[in-house]
Amino acid sequence: MLTAQNMGIKCIAVYVDADSNAPFVKMADEAIKLPTNYKDIVAIIEAAKKTGAEAIHPGYGFLSENPSFARKVINSKLIWVG
Repeated sequence: MLTAQNMGIKCIAVYVDADSNAPFVKMADEAIKLPTNYKDIVAIIEAAKKTGAEAIHPGYGFLSENPSFARKVINSKLIWVG
């Protein structure tokens, strides 16, 4: 995240209640709380669109290895970074 921010890229994080005080949430330029969990594809894409994001970087685990998520991101006119 820090590298992207140093390049002038605004970073938006999604998080769940349990992670509300996590470092990545505090480092982000903006943070959106997910209504359910990190596997909620619809909520993640909605958060990206709501904030005006152009791309989604899935991080690791959870959805990063899910080809269906990648397709849905691309079909939503967002860039898949992964």
